[in-house]
Amino acid sequence: SRYRHDITLEIFPAGSPHPVVSRTLGSKRSFVLTDEGYADIEVLPDVTPLLMTSHPDCFPLVGWTHRYRNSPVIYLMPGHDEKTFSDPMYLTLVRNSILWLSEQKKHSQQ
Repeated sequence: SRYRHDITLEIFPAGSPHPVVSRTLGSKRSFVLTDEGYADIEVLPDVTPLLMTSHPDCFPLVGWTHRYRNSPVIYLMPGHDEKTFSDPMYLTLVRNSILWLSEQKKHSQQ
């Protein structure tokens, strides 16, 4: 894999609506972060895409969910430094990811 620091990523939904993305974006179509971009990576074939970018120095898929054994998992590529961790949209995305994961875990235990 390879990466590039401090690139401006427009992040948008990857396709079918997902609660994490819908709750984060609301009526917005996308949001922008300055972060690291990773390219030439491998992604498991059974992931559910959540978020994409079209930046040429970054792998298009930047967020997804899947299950590992009996647990839901969310992967978010952004999150390298304080610029990202202080961004309100990113914080909302992380919060909504945690809430969704806890809802999934609760349903799987019933």
